[in-house]
Formats: sequence, structure tokens, C-alpha cells
Amino acid sequence: RIQLHEEIFMPVLRTAPIFQRAEFIDRPSLVRLCHNAFTEECFVSGIDVFIDGIDSEGAYYISSGALKYTSACLPEPFIEIVSGMWMSELSLWVHWVHHGQLCAESLTELVKLNYNMLEEVAQLAGTNLIKYFSRFAIYLVGYAETWQDINGRAVTDLPFLHADIEKLAERA
Repeated sequence: RIQLHEEIFMPVLRTAPIFQRAEFIDRPSLVRLCHNAFTEECFVSGIDVFIDGIDSEGAYYISSGALKYTSACLPEPFIEIVSGMWMSELSLWVHWVHHGQLCAESLTELVKLNYNMLEEVAQLAGTNLIKYFSRFAIYLVGYAETWQDINGRAVTDLPFLHADIEKLAERA
């Protein structure tokens, strides 16, 4: 079962720069993360994945389907969310309250990475992984604060630019 979870979820983890690099630091911990921290969820059209103002339980990777994200913090009425995107990534590193609503527009499959289980796996890991995650979290929060200052609006559940996150993961 552990191997099956690794085969299913490790490719998802590798889409996020932080976990690409973490695999080289402590691969066994990432295998434990695949086994313990992921759940697969399915939503039909019109069903909310999350709503504004609710505490987040983790980050979401869109495996398939289409969703619509709306937020009072955005200048656009909505943003189309498609497969391959992460949502609510900040929830893995800080206490996060959703800043919008994510609603399925078609049959949608998601993979949720639970932040509590990420924390539990990290605590069991070696100090190198804990230090790496801690540095990344600090850099990410600083990046989010700067982003807010530059853009003049609150950070939402939408993903940051992949290239920027790669730079933070490399720096950590």
C-alpha cells in the first residue's frame, strides 16, 4: 500500500518546487508523506471545494476537471482553474483562511495534501528537512507580504508564479 501511494502521489509532489528539492534531502519522509498526508476527492459540477472565510485543511492539486475561483480580493469576477494547478499552498506553511470560493464547473478530481500530516511527517524527519521546510516557509511568507504590498490587494488561494516559487525553494 505504501508503494501504491508513492506511485500515485509522488508525481503530484514533484510538481511543487519545494518537494522536488525536498526529495533529495529526505526521500523516505516524502514517501511517508505520500502514504499519510494525501486524500483524493471528487466533485461534481456546482459543488464547492471550499468557501471564503473557512479555515483551510491543506493545499489542493487539481488532477482533472475545471473549477471557478471567485474572491472579493480579485479585480476579475472569477478565475478559471484547470488541471495541474495547486490551490491554497500557503496553508501548508501558515494558518490559512480561504480568501475565496472554489467551485467545480465539471466533474473534478483533486488531491488534497493535509497540512497537519505534513507537519507530523516533518517532525519525524531529520533536521535537514525540518530546516529546509522552515527556511522555505519564512521565504514564502516574506514573498507573500511583498506581493501584497506591490499589488495592493490581499493574497488569495491562487498559486504564485511557479518560477518565483522555484527561486524560493532553491534559496531555502
